[in-house]
Amino acid sequence: MQEYRLTKIKLESPGKTISISRGSLTVYNDEASLWYAEIEQPSEVEVFHEWKKSNQEEEVTFFTDGHSARIGYAKITRITESSSGVSASFKGEGELRLVGAK
Repeated sequence: MQEYRLTKIKLESPGKTISISRGSLTVYNDEASLWYAEIEQPSEVEVFHEWKKSNQEEEVTFFTDGHSARIGYAKITRITESSSGVSASFKGEGELRLVGAK
């Protein structure tokens, strides 16, 4: 299992880069086919609600603390809004690929 700290994400469909206050990407196997991500305080909240409502997988680029990026298809599994802010969870839909340095 590998865990990465996220700095931002990019949703390919709307072409939006979204800043976040905190996030993590957890890869559970060597093939990177089983993975999940969790983000907090995204700069764009409405786009996540639209994505969840569509129940579609989307291509997402996850930028990590180590100045690299990983790209894969994901579905939103949960959006939580509270007095402390917003968080969203993603489930990977297939292989997560390393795409290089930013």
